[in-house]
Amino acid sequence: MLDFEKANSRVYVLAKSLAVVAALQLLGGQWLVLQTTAWVEMIVHYSRSNNIENAISQTFDGNHLCPFCLSIAKAKRDQQKQPGQSASGKINLVCQRAAWLLTIPYRYRIWRPFLFPTVTIAVPPSVPPPR
Repeated sequence: MLDFEKANSRVYVLAKSLAVVAALQLLGGQWLVLQTTAWVEMIVHYSRSNNIENAISQTFDGNHLCPFCLSIAKAKRDQQKQPGQSASGKINLVCQRAAWLLTIPYRYRIWRPFLFPTVTIAVPPSVPPPR
């Protein structure tokens, strides 16, 4: 494999990884990652004193919550209580004026510059901006 092919594959893997992370963030996957980390931590902690079967049952029975699980639950509740973005915080992207500059291809300018002048077209917006 050539060097540029390796670089392209690395960029592809990086882009794909960033897309997965962004999708997880949008869908609330950060809570899944944090909760899974807390469960693994609890299983490891409980398996020090018991066998693995008892450690797993103690982790998921709901009676033995760790401080990390409690803080995750509190953060989830707090996030759900926050109101969404208000209408006053809305950003209006309004195009004031659309303008195009039409130019002649270079080959026509050499031979016939007087037949094809440069034309500027300005189009007003179809709807006035909101006030």
